[in-house]
Amino acid sequence: MRFPQILAVSALALTAACSGSNEPSDTAGEQTSDTATEMASANDGLAVTPDYLAGEWCYERFEAGDDVSNEQITYNFAADGTLKYQNNSSSPVDKDGSYAFTDGVLVIKPAFSMFKLKPATLGDKEMVFEAMGGRFIWSRGACQG
Repeated sequence: MRFPQILAVSALALTAACSGSNEPSDTAGEQTSDTATEMASANDGLAVTPDYLAGEWCYERFEAGDDVSNEQITYNFAADGTLKYQNNSSSPVDKDGSYAFTDGVLVIKPAFSMFKLKPATLGDKEMVFEAMGGRFIWSRGACQG
């Protein structure tokens, strides 16, 4: 069944097309200290912070039960709350966006602005967020094709 892939791709296209602005918001890169402390204790001292996110990450796939949607989209997070990303796996990493981590969730605009990505696992080379009944799997570095 390809429903999660269609849903993820449709949501990505919808949010990119319908977002009012790709300009970073006033809350870009924000994080609440209580949430950071809670995340750090749950993930071997790692927390979703601008420093943790800074650099390239590959959004590898979305998993929902037995269904897997391979995405392979590179994001380049800056410590100031801005980012660059690809439209698809063969396009350049040149689209502007922003991100914020507040109230325990990561919001990436415009691509994931409809989703509140809740951290499930954080590691040096991989991070996993949960939303929409599924898991968003990321690995550090640019996607490799």
